[in-house]
Amino acid sequence: MRHNFVLNKFIYSQLYLIFYAIMKMLASHLKGFVDYARLKGIDCSEILDEIGITYDDVTNPRVKVSAEAYFRIVKGIGAILNDDKLGLHLGQHLNLSTLGVIYQISMKTRSLMECLYYCHDFLRKTFPSLAIGTSKNGTGYTFSIHVKGTDAMTRRYISESLITMMSREVYYASGGIARTFMYSPFRQSDYPENWRRGEKYAISFSRFNSKVVSMENSGLDSLIPAYLGMIEGFSSNNSFPSRVKISALMLSNPVLPDLTTIASNLNMSPRTFQRQLMKEGSSYREITEELKKKISSLLLRHSGLSIFDISTILGFAEPASYIHSFVKWHGKSPSEVRGKLTSF
Repeated sequence: MRHNFVLNKFIYSQLYLIFYAIMKMLASHLKGFVDYARLKGIDCSEILDEIGITYDDVTNPRVKVSAEAYFRIVKGIGAILNDDKLGLHLGQHLNLSTLGVIYQISMKTRSLMECLYYCHDFLRKTFPSLAIGTSKNGTGYTFSIHVKGTDAMTRRYISESLITMMSREVYYASGGIARTFMYSPFRQSDYPENWRRGEKYAISFSRFNSKVVSMENSGLDSLIPAYLGMIEGFSSNNSFPSRVKISALMLSNPVLPDLTTIASNLNMSPRTFQRQLMKEGSSYREITEELKKKISSLLLRHSGLSIFDISTILGFAEPASYIHSFVKWHGKSPSEVRGKLTSF
């Protein structure tokens, strides 16, 4: 019995390692580490060569690397710099601009919760080795971070850099009034004063009423399809329906393009376009319904947009048509769902 237990444990551990070896994440998550190393006078080309990518790849939002390769590069940079507080120092150089379109969206959001939602959603979908836990109490919020599939020191570099970045964003969003505390199992006496020792990597902060930098709505309706297009591009299986989704999101103005427009963009006649989708068990109507549902859920988080505004952005002839479709998607009205969109 003992022999079987040990054997099963070994098999599970090997499957665990294989899982993280093939799991893919965006190569651009490495950019912060590579840029910081270059700032310190370190040439990372040799480390990047080991896994077959270049610096241009870490700036490309379409390039993917395995989790194993990502961790190998972070660990290699950490070994060269020999800085146990690399995460803190890197985090001070990072902000949401590191995440590209996320930063652009953040400048249009009206609350910190809306802003952080996009940041967390992006990380969940493009950094699958990262788990983010959230909790809310009477006085504030706590976000915990857990990086899976690597050693303790590499996990420390990544976690402390992300927590430091989040703390800075909360501080700026609150106009400097939010009190934040950060937690790390490695916290030492020479850490900044708002760091505490904790079992998990986490950040907690009190609630506040301040808005984020800008309250302008202009451009958000175009940025959201661009964001979804980026996510779809990352998770794409290169199937024809997937390519259609990406093209439709990129052609949004902000209303999704009609069938004739999208077919022309893909150099196909409308009939050939429809037949190809049908062959793969899909239709353009189904695809646009799915995309409208996703865009709608994100637009609802923005308090500056009315139901009328959202129905217009989505291309509905009138709000009643949008509400009817929304109830079909979610079983509840937009107003009911909007009232609950305060969590992550």
